[in-house]
Amino acid sequence: MSTTLPNPASPWRQPMFWLVVSGPAAVVVASFVTLGLAIRHPDPPLELRHTTAQAADDTEPADLRAHEGDVVPAMVARNHAATGPSRISRFAMAVAWASFLAAGVLEALVFAVVDPGDLRWFGAARVELSAQAVYTVSFLIFWAVIALGASLALLLASLPADEVKPERRSPGWPR
Repeated sequence: MSTTLPNPASPWRQPMFWLVVSGPAAVVVASFVTLGLAIRHPDPPLELRHTTAQAADDTEPADLRAHEGDVVPAMVARNHAATGPSRISRFAMAVAWASFLAAGVLEALVFAVVDPGDLRWFGAARVELSAQAVYTVSFLIFWAVIALGASLALLLASLPADEVKPERRSPGWPR
């Protein structure tokens, strides 16, 4: 019993070929674009007069001897780069990312049960949007509502606590 395999079509006519090749090809193109941007628009060095006051506690003796207009020595520049984002931007990213994930899960749960073609405007006329438009608009609404709730929770969690007063003990107990 001999079986012959069918003659496969050219690889470039197979969708899987393009799926496998397009990802790495896009990364290579993006890396060349990033390299071009980095070469064309390099970051200027930090100047000492702008960072001396900000990094006074991180300065070394060589930094103190630098003259006006000199570039910042490596230690101050490293400390400047290591400061990271501000507290507000960290909170904003925490809220945005968590609410994005929650909106995605909520979207999947809702539309596993609800068909976008059956939606109506408050019981009256049908929603005349494509299924993709309904998915998109509902995701954005879910994201906004969850982000608002997460922002309020973060605001309440970051409020300063009431001052804790030390307990009063009778003098002499315990020693």
